[in-house]
Amino acid sequence: MLTTYVIFRIITVLYFLVVAATILVVILEKRQPVKTMAWTLVLIALPVVGILLFYFFGQDIRKERRFQRREINQMKRKDLANYLPHDNARIPESCKPLATFFLRRNFAPPFLLGTTKVFQCGEDKFISLLKDIANAKEHINLEYFIFEGDAIGRIVSDFLKDAVKRGVVVRIMYDDVGCWSVKNKFYNDMSAAGIIVKSFMPVRFSRFTRRVNYRNHRKIAVIDGKIGYIGGMNIAMRYLYGRNGEGWKDMHLRLTGSAVYGLQQTFVADWYYNCNEMLATSGFYPQTKNEESEHRGCLQIVTASPASELPYIMNGFVWAIMNARKYFYLTTPYLMPTEQVLNAIQVAACAGIDVRIMVPAKSEHYWIKAANESYYGDVLKAGAKVYAYGPEFIHAKYFVCDDMLCTVGSTNTDFRSFEDNFEANAFIYDEKLAVNLKNRFENDLHSCEFISRRRWKKRSKIQRVAESFVRIVSPLL
Repeated sequence: MLTTYVIFRIITVLYFLVVAATILVVILEKRQPVKTMAWTLVLIALPVVGILLFYFFGQDIRKERRFQRREINQMKRKDLANYLPHDNARIPESCKPLATFFLRRNFAPPFLLGTTKVFQCGEDKFISLLKDIANAKEHINLEYFIFEGDAIGRIVSDFLKDAVKRGVVVRIMYDDVGCWSVKNKFYNDMSAAGIIVKSFMPVRFSRFTRRVNYRNHRKIAVIDGKIGYIGGMNIAMRYLYGRNGEGWKDMHLRLTGSAVYGLQQTFVADWYYNCNEMLATSGFYPQTKNEESEHRGCLQIVTASPASELPYIMNGFVWAIMNARKYFYLTTPYLMPTEQVLNAIQVAACAGIDVRIMVPAKSEHYWIKAANESYYGDVLKAGAKVYAYGPEFIHAKYFVCDDMLCTVGSTNTDFRSFEDNFEANAFIYDEKLAVNLKNRFENDLHSCEFISRRRWKKRSKIQRVAESFVRIVSPLL
């Protein structure tokens, strides 16, 4: 009969064999070195818990058949071929390599800008969206990471139900993990009213470990193929007033004209990817008037996902930083850049480019704040400037450089957005809008605290230790 000691030794040996096998799997998956090291440390330092964390959140499922659907790209090419506008989109000469990269590899055609409106206040964005929903004639396509069943969610739901009564086809795709806290009744009520509601990659216990780490973080709305929204705001009350009434600042765009085609195609591709249903696209891409005389800027809707051959949006960030000639301004709620982005920021700052980064003074969680701050020293020593925005929580995700290139979308400057999530950003080549965003950034600086390198060196030892520990796992957050 085995003694307790022998049983304990057997279990210990088996456990270490599992850990060793798991570490081998992490290494063979050829992840980024920082991610490989992070998971290795977690597996070694956190007995049992480390294995569970990897089991639920660390498995790389990009090689699954679901993530290798080449039909999606073929569908995008075929679908857009008949609807591409014949206008000559004008791209600044210095930005043509970036636009060509997006066109050839991400199949993101450049579209002429129509009317573009910038929202930083949730109230303004939702009032505008509700008006457009109320005026919809044919279809409404919504794709959001979070669609809460709170007061603002119910208001949007009621407007959508009214649209269905008018004969408008309404489709909603929400992320299953992003909406875990929302009761199914909320979505069932919309379905009962005639709204087509789908959850993106639904997570059930039988598939929990394979899907929880790869989520649809996009925030897109398309009305009649003529009006589109893209940016950082989900559908929830906190995007109006903050989680605890502290206020919320974000950025979202309202687009019109042929620029909406890219948003529509993103929704169509995601719907097919998630539901395996090819939407009939007749009427999805209505003819637009030639607006070249009024607006010479153009736009590309660039998407990235775990299924992407390359991290397209991250590559766009790196290219913009490395090719900036005067300035590069970045606003992000989460500053946990990949090695490529961090190196680009450091090189640009050392080369004399005016690199400024705006982050929240307060974060939703202490460990997120510590993770953000763990990168301050790396950018400050290179000469970049860091500003902590204080009055409200700033959730905006955008950059602008050299008065000609800017991007707004769902992508945070962190590992998860660049590598694991389904994201969408509008890359815009337009002096008028770039100057608009630059002015907004500079105005927000008046509400920021400048983080000087001298001040940063004086922070407490406790804070330094916290940053060091959180920095280790920041690639996994």
